[in-house]
Amino acid sequence: MRVAFWLSLFAASATAQPFFVEDFEDATSRLDAGGNWTEIYDVNATRQRSNVAAHSGERGLRVERVMPINMTGADTQLERVFATLNLGESWLRWWMRVDASQFGPQALMNFGDTGVPNHVALAHDPMGLFITGYDGTGTFFADRASDRPNAAWHLYELGVFGRATDDGGVRLIVDGQDTFSRLVSFNFPNPGRHQVNVGMTYGSPQTFAGMVDYDDVRASLTQPVGRLIVTPVNGPWRAGQCIALRIGFATSDGMFSRTAEVERDVLVTTIPSLPVSESSTCATDGGALELGFDETDPSDLVYVRVPMPGTISVSATDPDLLPGFAMVTVIEAFDAGVADAGIPDGGALDAGTLDAGTLDAGALDAGALDAGTLDAGTPGVDAGVPDAGLTPLELAVGCGCQHVSVDALWALSLLVVALRRRAFRR
Repeated sequence: MRVAFWLSLFAASATAQPFFVEDFEDATSRLDAGGNWTEIYDVNATRQRSNVAAHSGERGLRVERVMPINMTGADTQLERVFATLNLGESWLRWWMRVDASQFGPQALMNFGDTGVPNHVALAHDPMGLFITGYDGTGTFFADRASDRPNAAWHLYELGVFGRATDDGGVRLIVDGQDTFSRLVSFNFPNPGRHQVNVGMTYGSPQTFAGMVDYDDVRASLTQPVGRLIVTPVNGPWRAGQCIALRIGFATSDGMFSRTAEVERDVLVTTIPSLPVSESSTCATDGGALELGFDETDPSDLVYVRVPMPGTISVSATDPDLLPGFAMVTVIEAFDAGVADAGIPDGGALDAGTLDAGTLDAGALDAGALDAGTLDAGTPGVDAGVPDAGLTPLELAVGCGCQHVSVDALWALSLLVVALRRRAFRR
């Protein structure tokens, strides 16, 4: 893969506000030539700004062809041409719903100067979506991108890079999934101008019949914001705590952080339903939270208190973006520290660590150190049995006499022996 393609991925990490925004909400002026669009072509298909064509807000654009026509060329479309040259990298993103009764090779969105030509288009036929256009040498190309879309809304992002070089590339992302990435031989002596065409821009032949709805079109010089991100802060979390979660923005593939890019009201909810707050104390009136963002806001914090151990799901939604989700698991709460009935809690020593048996009333009891040294009574006075610790001539209870100590008997025997020896010598 050539260098320019990888350079485009690194460049996508930068962010810039879109230079073109169309939400189809204004009643008249923005659909008039000279308003948000340079030209409007009404050919065979009809167009209307309608609430039935809205993906978000109140209105979207519907382009409808009831019957196919046997001709080749452009049909009804809106066109915006900019004075600035299309150099380097550029992106076009939009929501689109295709509900066709008959498919044909029909281009639905064009990005690039059709006058040079150096443009790329998203088209479809009975087999699905494909990328088509002309490179800088005027050579036509068409490459299969993904399966045919069903009659549901999808987020499309078409990135073109390496313009004014011979080393360009194209990337198509649908609903956050990279469905097409390849190099094409872009070699533009004149890079052309930025140009956006919305509608049935070209058919060969125009055998398509059905409706195409468009909403929230953006053009920018970097990969645009495409999804919301929900990130829990500073886990692990315990039941009863006020948990912080960061609500932010990213590219649809989740690779790069982004700002809101336009004013948004993001809805934050939980399953099971819990109050969501902007206060770090979790003060709230209860229920879901609608969080407002300005164009340049990158993220904001919300708070939720989970009363019981378990897992909750936190989601952030905006109709113009892919939703963000996070799972938060909380564990048992910390003990309040009050001494309990013998189970050590959050650091406190309870009434069972040193209970009434470790040093109880029998640690030095009647008989623990018996033999008379420290027994139940006055030291030296036994319950009638002589102790080993009596001093000479102490009165012992029970006999009413004096005891002679062992030391006194030894002294008396030695005196008797000495007197006998003296008598013998005489």
